[in-house]
Formats: sequence, structure tokens, C-alpha cells
Amino acid sequence: MKNKIREQNDISIKQISHLLERWIEDKKIHKQNDAFSDFEAESHREQFVRVFTAIAKAEEAKNISS
Repeated sequence: MKNKIREQNDISIKQISHLLERWIEDKKIHKQNDAFSDFEAESHREQFVRVFTAIAKAEEAKNISS
């Protein structure tokens, strides 16, 4: 919600929305299969960390440029 009220924040909103969709998809798969392999869990965790880090760095860059 905070990102939606900021001006010129379309990219951040898209990134967060995509990340949320991925999280919901993973949760759905886990629920359907009643399992999630250790490999999948570790791989997806690493991916989420990379994306969160990139989003955080982009937000930091916005603050520096302001």
C-alpha cells in the first residue's frame, strides 16, 4: 500500500506484485502436493532473497537520488 501512494513507483509495484504472485503460487503448489522438496525450498528461498535484495537496493537508490 505504501508503494502505491508514492509517485512514479510503477516499477516497484510491478516487482512486488510479481513476487507476491510467485509466493502465492509456491504456497498453492505446496498445499496441493502436501510437500515441497528441500531442493525446491532452497532454490525458491534463494530466488526470493535475490529479488528482495534487488528491490531494497532500488528503493535505496531512489532515496539517494531524491
